[in-house]
Amino acid sequence: METFISHSFESVSVQDDYSFFRQVVLNISSSLDLSKSLRATFDFLSRHFPVDAMTLHTFAPRLRALHLLFLVTQERFYALDETVSLSEEGVQQLNQLEFHPDILNLQRCNERPVAGRHNRAISEFLPYKDRAYLVALLSSGDEIVGHLCLIGTETNCFTNSTVRIEISEKR
Repeated sequence: METFISHSFESVSVQDDYSFFRQVVLNISSSLDLSKSLRATFDFLSRHFPVDAMTLHTFAPRLRALHLLFLVTQERFYALDETVSLSEEGVQQLNQLEFHPDILNLQRCNERPVAGRHNRAISEFLPYKDRAYLVALLSSGDEIVGHLCLIGTETNCFTNSTVRIEISEKR
């Protein structure tokens, strides 16, 4: 299954989605230095989305926790190795998310248990405030390898009129 995310004020073709996705992949693979490639990816995405930061984390269900791996802001790349414990409700939400891999558009992160804890955990690096989160699951084959989170500049900044998500099965 391929997931394409694109900034859209009007109808966009599948070719435009492919071009956007290709640019993201080119930025991610632009350097063997992870901080450089992820900064390039963040710079590209920030031209299309109203974002203050981008994070990658994994979900460890047995530990009932998120494992924060990195945070990228306009100013810098932070390599993180932080564990964020989750409530039972948060674990259940992430289990549901991983079995129904849609892109999650949270208009107010502090209203959700997992996003709220995530937001507090990164507050040392990014000023704490309620924001919108756009979360995509990253997978290799059938295995989910992480959650990529675009952290908005404010609440309600990712809307259906500015973000179009198309999920299509590749056969």
